[in-house]
Amino acid sequence: FNAMAEKISKLVRDVERERDGVATEKNKLALILEGITDGIVAVDRKRNVVLFNKAAEEITGFSSLAAMGKDINQLIGLFEANKQILPDTYCPVQGGEGVLWTGIGLRLDGLNGRQRNVNVAAGQIREGAKANLGCILRIHDVSREQLLNRIKNEFVSIAAHQLRTPLTEVKWSMEMLLRGVLGKLIPKQKRFLQRSYQSNERMIRLVEDL
Repeated sequence: FNAMAEKISKLVRDVERERDGVATEKNKLALILEGITDGIVAVDRKRNVVLFNKAAEEITGFSSLAAMGKDINQLIGLFEANKQILPDTYCPVQGGEGVLWTGIGLRLDGLNGRQRNVNVAAGQIREGAKANLGCILRIHDVSREQLLNRIKNEFVSIAAHQLRTPLTEVKWSMEMLLRGVLGKLIPKQKRFLQRSYQSNERMIRLVEDL
């Protein structure tokens, strides 16, 4: 009886150590997922959400608490050129391993009409079926990047236009002087003016490149 009790006690201690180890690893994984800037959404074989990190909350507008257990189709809508992409396409749950689908430049509709421009990758893991894990989505929000690109392009366009006008006026004025319309120039004046004219031409070409 004492020997059996000792074996049971040892077994209990081993189970507790294993449980503590699993809890520690689970906490590490949770911290890693929270620190990832891309939205990470995992669904089971019925496409019900089983994992929803903080970035996914910010992109979709749904809290993790509200998302858990919900069908992915109730949380997000994905569109390419205003044509909706169905979950069967962007979230495959039957067979496969690695990245199975990618979408670039998509529109994601979330809570209360929230819209984001996103790139999406969907994948599966080898042991997913055994763990009732259907699909893992990585959602990269490119809305800010696209906004910054648009602002940059608009700035360059406006700056180039604003620079082109005075440079053209300077060119016209120097051409008039070089042709002697406003009076004959001495050789030294003409040389200096020609250098200025060439520098102005380089500026005009730079603006055109912009």
